[in-house]
Amino acid sequence: MMPRRHSPLFLATLLAATGLLWLTPYLPMIDLPQHAGQVRLLHDLLTGTSPWQSQVQIVWLTPYLAGYVPAALLSWLLPVHAAMAAMLSAALVLWVLAWQALRRRVDADPRLDWLILPGFFGFAFGWGFFTFLVAAPLGVCFLLLAERDARAPGTGSGLLLAAASGGLLFAHGLVFAFANMAGVLMACGQRRGWPGIRRLLPYGVGGLTCVLFFLADHSSGQGFDLKAVKWGFSAERLMFPLYTVLTSTRDIDFVAVLLLLAWAPRWLECRLQRDRPLAWMPLLAVLLVALSWPSGALQNSAVYQRFALFLLPAYALVFRAPGDDRASPPRAGSAYLLPVLCWAVLLGHGLRILAFDRETADWTAVAAQAEPQQLALGLVLDRDSPAANDPVTYLHFFAWYQAEQGGLVDYNFAQNRVQLIHYRPGQAPAADEGFNHHPWEFDWFREQGRRYRYIFVRSRARPDALFAHADCTLTLRAQSGAWWLYQREACR
Repeated sequence: MMPRRHSPLFLATLLAATGLLWLTPYLPMIDLPQHAGQVRLLHDLLTGTSPWQSQVQIVWLTPYLAGYVPAALLSWLLPVHAAMAAMLSAALVLWVLAWQALRRRVDADPRLDWLILPGFFGFAFGWGFFTFLVAAPLGVCFLLLAERDARAPGTGSGLLLAAASGGLLFAHGLVFAFANMAGVLMACGQRRGWPGIRRLLPYGVGGLTCVLFFLADHSSGQGFDLKAVKWGFSAERLMFPLYTVLTSTRDIDFVAVLLLLAWAPRWLECRLQRDRPLAWMPLLAVLLVALSWPSGALQNSAVYQRFALFLLPAYALVFRAPGDDRASPPRAGSAYLLPVLCWAVLLGHGLRILAFDRETADWTAVAAQAEPQQLALGLVLDRDSPAANDPVTYLHFFAWYQAEQGGLVDYNFAQNRVQLIHYRPGQAPAADEGFNHHPWEFDWFREQGRRYRYIFVRSRARPDALFAHADCTLTLRAQSGAWWLYQREACR
């Protein structure tokens, strides 16, 4: 068993990891500004203070409620960026506690709890998949119910599992699909042959809820495009394990740490759980996702890649702690191998966050010069962040104006059907997601430049050439570093 002295050490590390989320108001998470903008829109629409009620609407029938509603409630007490940090902090703590509870259920090695923390700051964190990160711990809690029902099925546990399956759909659709797949594997893995109808019935309830959801969504006339699926079967899938610690394809320095994390159970002389098939089912589910799930679906990108978040904790479940019958004593210092590796990963992310905080001072200076509650356009010509070591960190960064000052910024996640808030029919602007990835192709008339009061530009060179053919007068209101703020004046 893990030495008792490691429990407070692990707790202190968890608190330190949570503290990383509060080092700066602007975390280096690509999509986070857009999610924060959704939270601000929801808050203002619920309070009746939004000037954009004629353009956007709340669509409660969505499989992505996790994160938005509680964050909007917190925004009554905290600034939006603090509400987002609070939600991520709660998700991190619940993530660790849920995996520890599942580890105790399957009698896995407690020394491998250190594998739970690093992945939270990996690929999904770097891309800023806020709703996914908040819903992921709920998926692990669902696995706790699934494990109990597979091991000792009963009417009460079955009803609870069925209710949780249906509810998880509205927390996050992808987490719902993964958790139910892992639950079915647990039901099948508990006995030889196919399990009885009783063991699969709770998952059937979840599946029926999913079918009813899509039927209701389709009848609304604005349903999901089920044909827009990108499978992407290529050698890139071999990189799946790297996504557990990488926030960017440039993070080569973390590869060695990942290899050491994977080798740690062997170094600690852990034994495989050959007699506990339930312990293997979460890992099998993660591998099935990596091998068979699409790379894009339902207006979500990086679908299978984000589930690398589950890989290291699921891997830890398949090992049992060595018993008293081991042939040789543990290697000297082996008990501290995993803590040191975990600290190395967290230290790297902490230094990156602090550097990013300094780098975003230019944005803070420029955004302060914009009046609140205005319509704005974002043109990010230079998306690269040296501090975050990522080539696209600033892709959606201009959306912080919407999150903090109540404006409406395009491109906007409100054009994405899976979001809680999106544009009303006929109100979506020309500046869509495709344009957002090619802002240097900006055309004043095609993108309807005159509709915007402000244009936020991130460019290391002066971007005046973008507006050479404008039929409105533009004045440079503020500039700091790579950020430029233009204000539209009179139009011809």
